[in-house]
Amino acid sequence: MNTRLTPVTIGLAVVLFSWALRSACADDLYNDLPSDEPMAMMGMAEQKDNYIATACSDPAFALGDYRCGPVFYSEIEAMYLRYSRGDGVTNNPTDPGARFGDGYEFVPRVTTGMVLNSGLGARIRYFNVDLSESNENDDSLRVEARLFDLELFENNRLGSHSAIEWSIGFRYSDFSETFNPHPLFGDNLLRTEIQGYGIVAGFEVNRLVRWGSFYGRGRGALLIGDRTIDAPGIGLNSVEQPTVTPGMFELAAGWEISHACHNGMVLTAGIGWEIQRWFGHATTAAGTADPLPTPVDIGFHGAVLNFAVGF
Repeated sequence: MNTRLTPVTIGLAVVLFSWALRSACADDLYNDLPSDEPMAMMGMAEQKDNYIATACSDPAFALGDYRCGPVFYSEIEAMYLRYSRGDGVTNNPTDPGARFGDGYEFVPRVTTGMVLNSGLGARIRYFNVDLSESNENDDSLRVEARLFDLELFENNRLGSHSAIEWSIGFRYSDFSETFNPHPLFGDNLLRTEIQGYGIVAGFEVNRLVRWGSFYGRGRGALLIGDRTIDAPGIGLNSVEQPTVTPGMFELAAGWEISHACHNGMVLTAGIGWEIQRWFGHATTAAGTADPLPTPVDIGFHGAVLNFAVGF
């Protein structure tokens, strides 16, 4: 995790996204809308139907060849995340050279879906984590995770300046964390794996401002799965803990802006910050009377840059 997230990096990304939006829509559909229609400037990466539902219900709008109907969209999020643990990302709390987690690393998240004029829609989301680093003592850490979500959602407008969205669906999770070596296990590794599936649900609020809109989102999941622990130094070789129930929780906030074109395409770009906490996904070396190592929470936090295309 050696990538450093700087204000210069964020600023260049925002400029690039703004240029892409402007240049891709040389003929901006919003120029044809009445100036008192505030929803025309609303930037909602997952709510492309807001503009269409408004425009298609009012024949007074000069839509040109803009077609009404379901909107299909894809979104990619460039997430620059830092890994954390409830007991600290370190091999040895008393040794400064054993500390991990000083940098941010790129993590992609991809979403694609469809939304109807009524606001009802469906989407799939894929989140892939593959983080690795070494500390000053040449110990290694690797974190791998794959999340797959299948969701139903509904967008509802609250007047002309606000909107809310609820979602519910299915999540599959595959997570592993590997410390090698670990101080209690000598030259052996400590590896924790969890595979599970369950329910995911979310809620999002979006508020129009003069340029684009601000959003706030919460998403949680409750999974059922199996945990496998490899710690050969204390005689644990692929020991399974069946039917564990790890949970996940995410909080995100940011800003987005959208542009619509006469050809029916809607472009959205935004920037935000996200915090994730995954309960009981890793293990500490402290050990218990079980005598398995004790579960410990992990998390991610960092900046998110998103770009979406709807048509």
